[in-house]
Amino acid sequence: MSADAGAAASSGGDGTMSLDDLNLCKAALGSLTSKTNAKKNYLFLEPVNLQLLPTYAEVVKRPMDLGTVKKKLEGEGDAVYRTRDEFWADVDQVFTNACVFHGPIKENEWIVKLAKQMQKIAEREKKKAEKKAASAGKGAGIVSGATLKKKRGRPPKVKTEDGSGAAGK
Repeated sequence: MSADAGAAASSGGDGTMSLDDLNLCKAALGSLTSKTNAKKNYLFLEPVNLQLLPTYAEVVKRPMDLGTVKKKLEGEGDAVYRTRDEFWADVDQVFTNACVFHGPIKENEWIVKLAKQMQKIAEREKKKAEKKAASAGKGAGIVSGATLKKKRGRPPKVKTEDGSGAAGK
C-alpha cells in the first residue's frame, strides 16, 4: 500500500482522522505524557520558552511539543491531524528538535538522553498502535462498545421496531 493510500485509509471522510485512529493516537499520547514517564517527559510537555532559550527559533525551524500535539489531536485551533502518520511525524519532531538544539552543547547531554529515551517509548507506542490498527482491519483488535459488552456477558441494547431498547441476542 502506498503512503497516500495508507493516509487515505486512516482518514475520515471529511479529511479528519478516523475515530479508530484518533483513539489509537490518544492512547499513545496518553502513555507518552503519563506519570509513569514523568521523569523523562517533563521537558517535552509544553512549548520551549523562547525567553529562556532565545536562539531556539534560529536553530529549530519547526517547533513541536507534546502539549501542542494534544491540542492538534483534540482539534483545538486550526491545525488538526488527518492521519496517524501526521500525528507520529509531530511526535518524532518533538524529540528530534531536542536532539538538534541540545546535541552540540556538552552540558545538555542529559536532555538529549531524555529525548532519545522518549523517542524509544514513542516508537514502541507506534508499533503497538500499528499492530492494533492492522488487526482492526481484519475485524479484531479494536472493539466497539457493543462487542465489549457482549464479551463481558451483557448483551448490547438493540432498538426494536417500537423504539424501545431491548437486550440483543
